[in-house]
Amino acid sequence: MTQVAEKPRKISASLVRMVDVALHTDGRQNSPATKAILKQAKVLQCLYQITEFLNDCNRPFPEIMAEIVAVIPKGLRHPKHVSIRLDFGGVTYLSPHFKSSPWMMSSDIHCGEDSVGHVDVFYSEPSLNKTVPSFTPTEQTLLSEIAKRIGQNYAARHETEALNNTANRLSLTLEAATVGLFYLDIKGHFLKVNSCFADMLGYATDDLLTRSLDTVLPPQMRETDNPLHHILHGDTGEPYHVTCDFVCANGSHFSGDMSLRLEQTKDGGIDCVIGSVSKRSNGPDSAENEARMQAHLRSAEIEIVTVLARAQAHRDPYTSDHQDRVAKLAVSIGRQMGMRGIQLKNLELGARIHDIGKLDIPSDILSKPGALTPQEYDLIKTHSAMGSDIVASAILSPVIQDIILHHHERWDGTGYPDGLVGTEISLESRIVAVADTLESITSHRPYRPGRGLRIALDIIREEKGRLLDPDVVEVCIAMGEEGYFDWLIVQ
Repeated sequence: MTQVAEKPRKISASLVRMVDVALHTDGRQNSPATKAILKQAKVLQCLYQITEFLNDCNRPFPEIMAEIVAVIPKGLRHPKHVSIRLDFGGVTYLSPHFKSSPWMMSSDIHCGEDSVGHVDVFYSEPSLNKTVPSFTPTEQTLLSEIAKRIGQNYAARHETEALNNTANRLSLTLEAATVGLFYLDIKGHFLKVNSCFADMLGYATDDLLTRSLDTVLPPQMRETDNPLHHILHGDTGEPYHVTCDFVCANGSHFSGDMSLRLEQTKDGGIDCVIGSVSKRSNGPDSAENEARMQAHLRSAEIEIVTVLARAQAHRDPYTSDHQDRVAKLAVSIGRQMGMRGIQLKNLELGARIHDIGKLDIPSDILSKPGALTPQEYDLIKTHSAMGSDIVASAILSPVIQDIILHHHERWDGTGYPDGLVGTEISLESRIVAVADTLESITSHRPYRPGRGLRIALDIIREEKGRLLDPDVVEVCIAMGEEGYFDWLIVQ
């Protein structure tokens, strides 16, 4: 299939105009330096427009490809004498009045390691100024950068689609459940509910989110045998199962089997309670149903984290590798500190995407070889809050979101974004903070080489009780000295 690009939409040429006006003002418009500046401005504006097209997530990708074909000539020396051909996704996009010629340059479009297309530029005949036209290094670099950005954007869109599909599957899992499912905060207010639970009670889903568990239980149960009290103050840590009556919106009652399970995030604290309800019947045991449903939820949760991590790997391989190593360190430390089961799995999943907010940070800042300016550092510091926002709409354990939000909090309260102090920071986030510090010091960074495991352990020891949790540091240092982290030496 072949498409001919339409005339591009009019986009402000402010960059070129500003430079042009400034140079004409002082009469230097014909100097070699002036011409060089204007040529560079053309290249930058071309790249800027193409980036703007690619960042418009509401437009179909084929439409964007046609726009790019129409804009590429603007960044070249002789825009009226070139033809553009872009092959991508089985479709060929051509500039108006396309004509191939022997004088061409080409750049492949890659998605990860796979070549998925190419973009070609041809100079038309007759040759300009009766000489064979050649492409300058600047033009070759421009075409290479355009191809690179197309590939990166396509990969990001592909991963976003995969993430949306995963979220949709999770939503379908919740909505197709034959049991009612809900999340509660520690005061018993509903945070999330599925349609099955709302239908059981005769409420709209949004109406239930303004209520608490107490309001759907009989008065006597709220006062004398409150199930939320049992799960919050019990000492077993096991799910709490109870058969009880539920009060519907119309005042009627039904008998149901309810199971409540804690999601722990902080030492001795509870972040939320996950519950399930099934009406009493002669069907399968409710505990078995709940176990099956919890397994589905955990599987979907792992899939969401995996898709997010893969999306980051396409855009920023360095950060992706860093997160994988931090997760490996954090799990080792957490296991040594007695974490098991769901708590350890949440730690691993949170560590795997703790820097997911860097997807919103410009790549040139993330890979900058020199020191960051104060403004750039302030922008970097927003990544934890932005990461929390990215996962807020996904049905992930609150522990995972807490790690993303608070892994840069510090023991003495000097961290960000909330300035938490000591044990106000969840244990999981404190472990990731130590693992993050250890990995960062030992690994090569854009602005310095890795400093070695021994130096990293010494630095962590110096920050014990100041920036980092003293108990986590003690465990980390002991493990490092026993050889648990020797694999870091070869990174």
